[in-house]
Amino acid sequence: MSYLKIRTNTINTYNMNNRFNIGDEVYHITPESDKGVIVEINYVFSTDKCLYTVATGWNTEFICSEHELTFNKTF
Repeated sequence: MSYLKIRTNTINTYNMNNRFNIGDEVYHITPESDKGVIVEINYVFSTDKCLYTVATGWNTEFICSEHELTFNKTF
């Protein structure tokens, strides 16, 4: 788990706890899913959650929530 600090133009500072990082190899929680690599992380302030863009091949990307991803393959 990593810890990022985001500073905006205002005095407020937002802390983002994300479980995965860019470049991590992950699997979707569905059985027999392909291995993917996290290529982008979007933080949503309104929900205080991260959305991960996972690439599994050329022109194949998926946007997943943190609870949909795992480091281990599900059988």
